[in-house]
Amino acid sequence: MVYRLLPTHLDWACETIGHYLNRRLTLSLEAGELNPFHGSAGTIPDSQLVNEIFLASARSSPHVFVTQVLPFMLRVMNFTAQREGEPPWIDPVWGYRSYGTGYGIAHALLSAMEAALSELALHDPESFAIIAAPLQDQNFETIQSYRFPIACYFDCITLSFIYVQ
Repeated sequence: MVYRLLPTHLDWACETIGHYLNRRLTLSLEAGELNPFHGSAGTIPDSQLVNEIFLASARSSPHVFVTQVLPFMLRVMNFTAQREGEPPWIDPVWGYRSYGTGYGIAHALLSAMEAALSELALHDPESFAIIAAPLQDQNFETIQSYRFPIACYFDCITLSFIYVQ
């Protein structure tokens, strides 16, 4: 269904992805599983087309993709974070970094989010700043990772502040 929305209704595709992920998370939680991507107990199965669908949606309509999908990702990080020791905390969903083509729907989602945030930072920095500001205080390694554009954004602000002084 989402694939058919891509050429003409990009915002709808992003909204559909967000609703699908949230519904599957609800079903996973109702079944007692905090990780909807879990291989045997999760409710979000892998698909061969998700990488293409997620990336096309994220790049074509980055603001809607971020507003629809990032809250889901933050909830999953919150539910699954391994809160041992000092933050930032690793989560089992995105704790393993695969550069380039990764494995599974969770990696495809992370790659698409990185693409959407990068597009926003480049083409709509005001919106990006509004989205990024509250994420600065998140204690999840996935958010603070240097591969995630949020971390890069705040590092650039910090460096520019130090340079100006």
